[in-house]
Amino acid sequence: MMKKMFSTAIFTIQFCCVIAQQPIAQICNQFTKLSEKYKMMIPKDFCMPNGYLCYYFINDRDLTSDGKNDLVIHWQKLNMKDGDTTFVTIYQRINDSTLIHKATLSNLYPLYFKEYVLEYDPPKDLENIFSKLAENAQRFKVEFRKNEIWIELFTEAQAGVDLFFKYDTNKKNWYLIKEVYWFGDNLRMERKIRETKTIKNGMSIQQFNMFDYLDD
Repeated sequence: MMKKMFSTAIFTIQFCCVIAQQPIAQICNQFTKLSEKYKMMIPKDFCMPNGYLCYYFINDRDLTSDGKNDLVIHWQKLNMKDGDTTFVTIYQRINDSTLIHKATLSNLYPLYFKEYVLEYDPPKDLENIFSKLAENAQRFKVEFRKNEIWIELFTEAQAGVDLFFKYDTNKKNWYLIKEVYWFGDNLRMERKIRETKTIKNGMSIQQFNMFDYLDD
């Protein structure tokens, strides 16, 4: 199995912020072009390299089981190329004015490719990765739920697995607690459960690797 972290293309990008051309050492949210609404959402210590953009925010989910809605920021390169990564940064809300950094993840989404059809010709050094992602990457889903990060991926054309990462208040991180394997065309909601596994001492969200679930 390939042990490589990765992230994906989002084809309809909602441009929330674009990084201004500043020296990399100075690039933080104060140098982004934002509406007043989004300026107030981004923590002062949030930084991105030059040439990246924030494109999607979630601020109405309690991901850390403390009764407060946390902040999820999706960000990626302004001009994505084959093999590029989508990043997700999670902040825990302490109070109305204080957010603390919980995680920056590069492994929640497939790597970006201009197209995900088998006929596409990717760069030679990415052919093996592309062959595993082709066709199914666009059906990949991630949801940020109450106390949980949920991932759905197709492992083949008519089969897949749902992964449930639940927040552990003692370890202060998200850990895999359940895998649900299914078959059928989920696009038409015709899906049957093949197997449900309860996971003890599961991996953390940082250890998740899509390629562990994809067939060779």
